[in-house]
Amino acid sequence: MDLSKVDAELRRKTRAAAAESFSKYRHREEPAPPPPGATVTFLGTGGNPEAVLSQVPRTAGFVLVVNGLRLYVDPGPGAVVRAQEAGIDLGALDGIFISHGHLDHYAGAEAVIEGMCWGMFSRRGYLMAPRQMLERDRLLSCYHQGLKTHTGYKGGPTVILLQAHQPIQIKKQF
Repeated sequence: MDLSKVDAELRRKTRAAAAESFSKYRHREEPAPPPPGATVTFLGTGGNPEAVLSQVPRTAGFVLVVNGLRLYVDPGPGAVVRAQEAGIDLGALDGIFISHGHLDHYAGAEAVIEGMCWGMFSRRGYLMAPRQMLERDRLLSCYHQGLKTHTGYKGGPTVILLQAHQPIQIKKQF
């Protein structure tokens, strides 16, 4: 086996895949609104350390669609894969809600944010999470909070820090 040929082929395929992704996310348009009504799509219902490790049951959270709002709630491990299996376009999400900083509630959030923000090329969507999770514990990177735009990626979500008894307006009704 000629490793230099294998290396050259892998580099060529990587460049092609990166160019395709770059084009896909840079030329995307906002999706059409979902049909009226409400749906909940469970992508995982597990919630303990054993489930996180085994993914039995899965811990990917759920997607809630209500009156034109698409919200991913508690995207745990496997969130991107489970959304893809269910035919959910992460780039159509309006927001991501994380209830608290346990792994089964946020481990997939950074990848879901990248999907929602079109590969971090677009500033769109909302990230709703407890302050301690983002600021004190730093469980999601500054990059995925849209705070570091000097990297060449200008995208990211609008961050909403959750506070008890404080309603938040995240999208106008259709």
